[in-house]
Amino acid sequence: MTYIKAVLHVIWMILIPLVIANGIWYLLGSFIAWDWNPSHWWLFTSIWGRVIAAFIEICVLANIPDFWEQFD
Repeated sequence: MTYIKAVLHVIWMILIPLVIANGIWYLLGSFIAWDWNPSHWWLFTSIWGRVIAAFIEICVLANIPDFWEQFD
């Protein structure tokens, strides 16, 4: 049972920064594009936009330990 709790704790610690970062991206993208539907945005309709989005997600994942260290 403790292994399940440990796995769920790690998943939770990864999901919180991802939800925050993606929420900020969604709000900024909606404001810039003046469209609430992300499938209409350049970031998701072009190949280079998808590369940029993947790079942003990788950067967010790489900075998750720094996110949690600021609360220690």
